[in-house]
Amino acid sequence: MTAATTPRVEVLTVAGCHLCADAVSVVSALCESAGVSWVESDLFARPEDEVCRWRDLVPVVLVDGEVVETLRVDERRIRGLLSAPNVTKPSGV
Repeated sequence: MTAATTPRVEVLTVAGCHLCADAVSVVSALCESAGVSWVESDLFARPEDEVCRWRDLVPVVLVDGEVVETLRVDERRIRGLLSAPNVTKPSGV
């Protein structure tokens, strides 16, 4: 994926997690209203070190590649982050 096609928001989830379902619902609505791309990703499809790091903290919400929320989503905070311009880091940094 290029920076132009990389979603601004990613939600790491696990199957059967009610907090994950809640986060996806909130994030999808916020992203839709802000015209921002997002994706839901299965945590267990990621490298083992990420699974170990995040499995007890799902859902994990990343905005512009940075972790901004774990466990519960603060709707106001996410809305504020989505209204800020996308700051993509240059490759190799």
